[in-house]
Amino acid sequence: MEIWTDTETVREAQQVEQFVSATVAKYGRLDIAFSNAGVDYPPAAIADTDIAEFDDLMTTNARGVFLGMK
Repeated sequence: MEIWTDTETVREAQQVEQFVSATVAKYGRLDIAFSNAGVDYPPAAIADTDIAEFDDLMTTNARGVFLGMK
């Protein structure tokens, strides 16, 4: 078994697509994908949650998984 990793941002569809294309070019196919990128912030009440931190968390944790599995 060989594992190949790369550092891309899962926040950008184009970078995810380039990573998948490079993987398929290198190996001929993609059998398994493990999307484990994520960010975390300390728990806070919604009223106290910084909007920029919330956007960062959702873009990385939700959109990133969506793009990776798409």
